[in-house]
Amino acid sequence: MNGLPFAEELFHQFRPLWQRIAYQYLRHPQDRQDAIQEACRKFLAIEREWATLEDAKRYFSTVLVHTCVDFYKVSKRRREAQLEEEDGYAGV
Repeated sequence: MNGLPFAEELFHQFRPLWQRIAYQYLRHPQDRQDAIQEACRKFLAIEREWATLEDAKRYFSTVLVHTCVDFYKVSKRRREAQLEEEDGYAGV
């Protein structure tokens, strides 16, 4: 199983699952959408044939979790940097 029709089926059939996974890590709606899109990009970049839709679902779920964690870390660093600047601690 591969190709664009397969990917469309995967993304549409399991979209509620992707939303729930992203919500566990990211509370901001735009961050969730961005993480899902980035995970889709990473998934589609893999030139691989999947034996079943379930195999692809498992792999995409893993990619999505790792992408959400990356987004969370970046967001956390950004918030910490903003707080440091507001408190006047930047550059100290």
